[in-house]
Amino acid sequence: MLTDELKRLRYGRFTASESYKLFTKGTGATRATYIRQVAESKLLGWKQELTSSHTEHGNLNEWEAIETFAAMTGLDVRYQGDTFMPYGDDAGATPDALIFDISDRCVATMDAKCPTKKFFEQRVMVVKESKPEYQNSPASMYWQGQMQMLAASSHFGYEVNQHYLVRYLTSGIIDDDGNKIEFDLTESQRMYWKLIEANKEDQARLIEAIKEAAIERDRVINEELLIPIK
Repeated sequence: MLTDELKRLRYGRFTASESYKLFTKGTGATRATYIRQVAESKLLGWKQELTSSHTEHGNLNEWEAIETFAAMTGLDVRYQGDTFMPYGDDAGATPDALIFDISDRCVATMDAKCPTKKFFEQRVMVVKESKPEYQNSPASMYWQGQMQMLAASSHFGYEVNQHYLVRYLTSGIIDDDGNKIEFDLTESQRMYWKLIEANKEDQARLIEAIKEAAIERDRVINEELLIPIK
C-alpha cells in the first residue's frame, strides 16, 4: 500500500506503471491525457487516488504473492512496496519487490499483483496480446519492466537487467471464524510470471520519451493550467 509520503514523491513524475502511455502515436488522447494528469499533480502536489475493493484486495495480499513466488522459485525476494526510486527529476518507479543474488546485489525488479476480477483476463492477455518485440509480453507490462529496471539501476549505481511480472490469484472469502477460504486450485494454477530482460535500445527510447514528456508537462503547466482567464 502506498503511504502518503510515497504518493507525494511520485507527484509530477512519469511512473513505470503508466510509462507505456508515452508511446501512443502522435499526440493521441492517452499520451496527452497522461501528461496533463502529471502536470496537474506537479502543480498541485496532489493527485486523486482511485480505490476499490479490488485494489484494496491486491494491496492486502501483495505480501502473500511475493512469499509464494519466493517459495516456488527459491529466489531471494524482498518486499519493497514502500520504496520509491526516482529516475532523474521527472520519472521513477516503485517496484513491489526486488530480487538479490548471493552477493547481496539486486539483480531484478518485480511487479506483483493480486487481481481478483481481472486475473484470468490478464492471463489471457499475456497469451493473446504478447508480441515478440516486447519479449512476448503485453506492451504496457513490457515498458513498466524497462522503467523499473532503469530506476533500480540508478538507485543502486549498477545495472539491474531483469524484471519479473508476477500475478497471483488468492481468495478474499473469509469464513465465520476469520479463516480464508482459498480457491480449489493449485498454487501453479493461481500464479504465473514472465521474465523480462533489459533492452538498452528500448530503454534509450524510454529515456527520450520521458525528456520530451517532461517538456510538454511544463508547457502545459505554464501555458494552459496557469494561463490568465480574460
